[in-house]
Amino acid sequence: MKTLSHFLCACVVLLFIISCEKQGSRGMDLRHDITGTAISIDESERMLMEIMNGLDAINTKAGNGIQRTVSDRFTVGIPTKSEGGLCYHVFNFEDDNGFAIMSGDRRVTPLLALALDGSLHEGDTIDNPGLAMYLSKLGSYFENTIVRDSLEFVDSLSVVFPGEGNRVYEDTEMEAGHCQVKWFQTYPYNYLCYGTDGERIPVGSSTVAMAQLMSIYKYPHTLDWDGMIEVSTGIRPDGDDSYSKMNTFPEGPITPGVLGPKLVEIAQLMKMTRDLLEGGNPEDIDKIPSALEDFGYSSGGELISYEHGGSRENEAIEELKSGHYVIMVGRESFKVADAGNTVYYNTNTVNTVERNSHSWLVHGLLTETTTIYEGIRPYVFKCYYFLCNYGWGGEADGYYLSDVFDTENGPKLPDPETKSVEDMVDDGNYNDTFSMKYIIGIRK
Repeated sequence: MKTLSHFLCACVVLLFIISCEKQGSRGMDLRHDITGTAISIDESERMLMEIMNGLDAINTKAGNGIQRTVSDRFTVGIPTKSEGGLCYHVFNFEDDNGFAIMSGDRRVTPLLALALDGSLHEGDTIDNPGLAMYLSKLGSYFENTIVRDSLEFVDSLSVVFPGEGNRVYEDTEMEAGHCQVKWFQTYPYNYLCYGTDGERIPVGSSTVAMAQLMSIYKYPHTLDWDGMIEVSTGIRPDGDDSYSKMNTFPEGPITPGVLGPKLVEIAQLMKMTRDLLEGGNPEDIDKIPSALEDFGYSSGGELISYEHGGSRENEAIEELKSGHYVIMVGRESFKVADAGNTVYYNTNTVNTVERNSHSWLVHGLLTETTTIYEGIRPYVFKCYYFLCNYGWGGEADGYYLSDVFDTENGPKLPDPETKSVEDMVDDGNYNDTFSMKYIIGIRK
């Protein structure tokens, strides 16, 4: 009898081992059927509401609660090397209170971005360089995340997808809280910034990123930070959403009395910072560490390249986990669609390609932990979202999936007059490849 008992126990153990090995070899099987990987816009909205309920239960950057009401929505197709109908869904919130970008595929984590200000509409020209850069990398992120061989085939058992399961969120407590200002590069912030021709010029994105970081620490103490924060409600120039507003300034003389003392002090801070950075443009980000030390900071940090898959890959996340702040820089590439078309990044409807660089502040980290159970075996997925202040007057500031910034390649940019998409894919031409850079180790 004892022998039979031992034999039965051994069989149970063996069956468990075989089951686990099968799961590992197949990439984590589920017992239930999933007939496809596409997520409809209706299902995506339901998932978004569940996510926002989860976020509303924690103390996120949106101090008045993160719950929003959807005002409109649309779907954007993503051009990739593989055929698969990949897409994401955009949901705008009422009263210009931000927007969400959700995955249209179960193999990609559902929430891609949650902006807390502004809107994103069909046919828009995206002038915010940080947002444009993020959107331009989504195609590569989808392809890096999804095994290409599975784009047109999902077996009857399917796999564990991060789009399913129980999600829990944690908002990292930052050393000195979150950035409260929404500064921009042009008037009135550039009141004291002049070019060689004597005309006012934008202060530069590195200048804004560094100044906004100092506003968090409220250091050096010689400045009236509370007064400057009080008037920093996202002043942006009037006009359409294009780069032309970067060089739009009031006509005639501008006096300190017109601005008021608090805005003048912000302008003085911008000028001091820009002078230390010798221009304050994105390419001047390497001067931020020494400039911060000139302002009295104990450490201005270290500029590192974000090597995809390299040993320094997670240093920015670890820095944010410790409650410290990060300044990012990258080269963006985005496309402006024909007025008659309603989708972004469709290579058949592009008539203009713009390239630029941009620096911005990351002042928070949101961690999403998704747990999926098959029987007694849990599978855990972790995602990290950077809380970005793009230095664009508050527009599109919010939480952005860090893995998207981590993609090796930017968008595929074929020239329809000289190259077909197929030729571009085959020979690698027109692939906008670039790496991000970060400053970590900044200490007051």
